[in-house]
Amino acid sequence: MKLERFYAESMADALIKIQEKLGSEAVIYSQTSCANGVEVIAGLTHQEKDTTNFSSEQKENGPEPLSLLEKVASIDQNSLKTELIRIEKITLFQQRLRSLKFPSDFIEEYSSIYAEACEKEAILSNEIFIKLLFSHISLLENEIIDSQKICALIGPTGIGKSTSVAKLAKRFIDKYGSKNLGIISTDFQRIITKNQFHYFGKLLDIDIKYARNSLELKESIYFFSEKQLTLIDTAGLSLMTIKS
Repeated sequence: MKLERFYAESMADALIKIQEKLGSEAVIYSQTSCANGVEVIAGLTHQEKDTTNFSSEQKENGPEPLSLLEKVASIDQNSLKTELIRIEKITLFQQRLRSLKFPSDFIEEYSSIYAEACEKEAILSNEIFIKLLFSHISLLENEIIDSQKICALIGPTGIGKSTSVAKLAKRFIDKYGSKNLGIISTDFQRIITKNQFHYFGKLLDIDIKYARNSLELKESIYFFSEKQLTLIDTAGLSLMTIKS
């Protein structure tokens, strides 16, 4: 028997391709999902023996595989619909992962698992992908407050850098005390009004420095060189700055 592989976006498209190339006597041997949709292996049986021996051989080896048309006819319509929806969700999920620049090995390993576990509408939203990212974030064995000498938080405006610095500072103080910590703010707009770190420092007895340029930043880092940890709160980056 000669077997051929057929690739299509859906099972229905694959059946049409098989029908056109191999005819109605084609036999389907396997069907699996792949990166671009579905892969189907099909072929034609070659009967080299005469019909006299055919009956006895059929009895010994069991019934012959169903032809393509018989195979399609035997599939329950609900099952076929379910399978088509499943393949469609996997394909859509893979497309979304590729558009978000997920690595190929990640897409190959997780697309079927996650696609089958959620509705099509969820795949079209960003929520499922945010959860997917969070579920695969690996945590450091050692906390920043235990392993870093200097830690600067960098990112777009409004993501919570200052809040994160404050939380890290509080955790550090609870463990090592305020005298071992220094905070530097480079957010020029907030420096004008002394920002929240001015009051935060007074409240928890933390040394705070403000740096408006690279020279002042270097001087502030040197000033805190004896500190166990120096946290740096940077000015927020605009989306235009990040893209460039």
